[in-house]
Amino acid sequence: MASVTITFTKTGAAEDIVIELDEEKNNGKSSFRYGEKAYFKVYADPALNLVLTVTDGTLTEEGKGQEIVETDIEFLEEAEQTVKKPCLNLVSYKWLGNNLGRIQKTGLFTLKVEKTPDPAGDNGIGLARVCYNTQFYRYAISVSQKSYDEYPVIVYVGAQ
Repeated sequence: MASVTITFTKTGAAEDIVIELDEEKNNGKSSFRYGEKAYFKVYADPALNLVLTVTDGTLTEEGKGQEIVETDIEFLEEAEQTVKKPCLNLVSYKWLGNNLGRIQKTGLFTLKVEKTPDPAGDNGIGLARVCYNTQFYRYAISVSQKSYDEYPVIVYVGAQ
């Protein structure tokens, strides 16, 4: 069966942008047939002006959404750590073992702990399970019929 494979790439200046296939909208699929919409999410600073282009196919904007991200954050030597996707607000956190105190959002991609970690000192280190709200932009791409059994497409995301 003929399939379209999508690869995502971004500019070096857009290092804080995360691009992922939308598992829910794609029903868990990662390979697509010609003419079928493949949905993906772009997580980025809402202040950025995103620029998307593709090597082939039709690209459509499908709106914005929010979701809760749950991730484990290590506090080993620094009080401030980064998260992968933009943090609109901190929903909850739970220390897994050693408690380094209150965690607060200090920037769109940064969280800070109350007690500075110190592997050799009294504070020690910490691991926290953090939940936060993030925002994404949803897009879809569809590629018309080609004479290839397998057809690669590149989606390029940049920011101005």
